[in-house]
Amino acid sequence: MRGKNIVNIYVIDSIAYRKDELNQDQIRYVESISDKKKYNDLRQQILAEKGDDVHALIKIYFPGQEMNVVYNSR
Repeated sequence: MRGKNIVNIYVIDSIAYRKDELNQDQIRYVESISDKKKYNDLRQQILAEKGDDVHALIKIYFPGQEMNVVYNSR
């Protein structure tokens, strides 16, 4: 699967969470305001530049949805 080593980190109120750490209210909040096009464009750019097996974190800061990419060396 393309980009299987890309992990999303959701930063809400200055606290970072993986998706499985979000509670139901946080999931609804994130999904209600997420800019999916912006995220998908960034993810496709990462894959185009670094390849399908890239190891990276995408930190998404809410509510503004600024996104930072941190590459992990493996």
